[in-house]
Amino acid sequence: YITMDRITFNNNSAGSDGGCISSTSSHIELSNSDFNYCSSGGNGGSIYLNFDGGLVCTKTRFYRSRASNSAGAVYSNGGLVNITDSYVTY
Repeated sequence: YITMDRITFNNNSAGSDGGCISSTSSHIELSNSDFNYCSSGGNGGSIYLNFDGGLVCTKTRFYRSRASNSAGAVYSNGGLVNITDSYVTY
């Protein structure tokens, strides 16, 4: 279980999935955070969740996130995602 508040990611990248965060089993809670210019060579420019991972995201901004395959901001392969009071812009 991971909780993050007031975190800023700038210009992060990954050659595969999840430019900033890649999780296969953790539940992640994000609030009041920023993901700016994040990218991945696979899925999920900012965040990649696989199977048991889950995401609760509140008051968070995803700005200019991009992925080579799918989902510029958040990609989920089976994990539950709840995003509220947040912005996804390109």
